Amino acid sequence: MSKIEQPDVIIAGGSVRGACQAMRKLGKKPWAMDLYGDVDTGWAAVGVTLLKPDNYPHTIIEELQKFPSGIPFRYTGGLENWPELIEIIETQRRVLGNGSTVLRRIRDPILLQSYLQSDGLDFLSIRRGDELPEEGEWMRKPLKSLGGTGITRWSFPGDTRAFQASREVYWQQSCEGRAASASYLIDRFGGVTLLGMAWLHVANRPGDGEFLYGGARRVEEVTLSRYRGRLSRIGACLRKRFGLSGYVGVDLVVTDDRVCVVEVNPRWSSSMELFEDGGPTEKRILYAGRKMMVPIDWDWKKALSSGVQVADLPRAGTLIEPGEPVLTVFEHQDQVESWIAHW
Repeated sequence: MSKIEQPDVIIAGGSVRGACQAMRKLGKKPWAMDLYGDVDTGWAAVGVTLLKPDNYPHTIIEELQKFPSGIPFRYTGGLENWPELIEIIETQRRVLGNGSTVLRRIRDPILLQSYLQSDGLDFLSIRRGDELPEEGEWMRKPLKSLGGTGITRWSFPGDTRAFQASREVYWQQSCEGRAASASYLIDRFGGVTLLGMAWLHVANRPGDGEFLYGGARRVEEVTLSRYRGRLSRIGACLRKRFGLSGYVGVDLVVTDDRVCVVEVNPRWSSSMELFEDGGPTEKRILYAGRKMMVPIDWDWKKALSSGVQVADLPRAGTLIEPGEPVLTVFEHQDQVESWIAHW
């Protein structure tokens, strides 16, 4: 640690570029730990630890031992599904945001449904994984979900697929509407700020389901005003019932007369960079349709000098398998796709 700049905070998760950039804007010096080690993550962080996927996320514990215990830890996408991991880290250093006790409660879909119902808020009905629904359209979802992966749609009665009871999944009733995400910042005194709402895009990943996260577009204020009252009630419920703090993302299904909570992500989420002052209004994640490799001599600073707005930039020489994310596009998608066509 003596030969490099010491960080103010360690940020870990599947991909931490956005969170690191946000911390930089707050004057903090983050150290990044994620599965990609993208070029622009390195630009935002004072250092990057590339995590090994074969033992993820448990390898984070080992990597944290290399840093002084006085440096706090913040987690991003996916780690809310591992409260036991967060509990171990809490014994070693300060964890910013929501701790393991809160995670166990907020990620319990049955408990979430109960509190939303008690407070008169809209929700999508939940059944445990070993309770087969009798009728209607339902989604079978893993409890440790991330970005819409592993979700399948079922129709009852009449679905002929074999049913296997499992405590690792749950059923959530489907609802026709528009997928959205609301972002909140809850301070330590209990104040709840609605940062904004975004419409969610479905991914372009070939051969995958209809729920995979593909980006988002910020909802304009004139439209947001129609939902602000209900969104404020949702934020107040989550703070009161679960004691949430820090950044909180809430996935929603929005109809003409309902704002239904789907699930809660109690940490920095991908859509939040859309609500920063002067930030982009829309982002799309491009997934690889074929196997490709970023050219060894690829220079991102040169490529970006023309004003193309992209992020999550893979390192030169990176091998990208079909269906894996390539990068995030804010503008100039046609030009970006022409690059990828030649990789």
